[in-house]
Amino acid sequence: MITGIISMPCIRSAAFPKQRSLQICQNAGFTPEIKLLLTQMMTTYYLVCEGQGVSFLRSTIPEYVAPTESVVFYQVDDPLATRSIYLSYVKRGTTSVREQLIDYIENRRLPD
Repeated sequence: MITGIISMPCIRSAAFPKQRSLQICQNAGFTPEIKLLLTQMMTTYYLVCEGQGVSFLRSTIPEYVAPTESVVFYQVDDPLATRSIYLSYVKRGTTSVREQLIDYIENRRLPD
């Protein structure tokens, strides 16, 4: 059993509910001992940096923080660790910024 402070951010939102987090752990063969539940991703990250537990975090977190050797990131290989993101917009009256955003989302590349 993993012990210590286990933080699972965004547990109150539909984005990554507590039950899905627990199911991912069960799929990996363990049940975490949860000591603290947080909703702020950066607070969670900094507690992990201080050795206060482990957490599920967005894959983009390393892009926003200074490099550190105190945290190791693993990509979770579980179908529950992904989610779909939907974008809706009005086609009329489009702006160049909107067109660039849509192009980026559809093609995963920034415009030249």
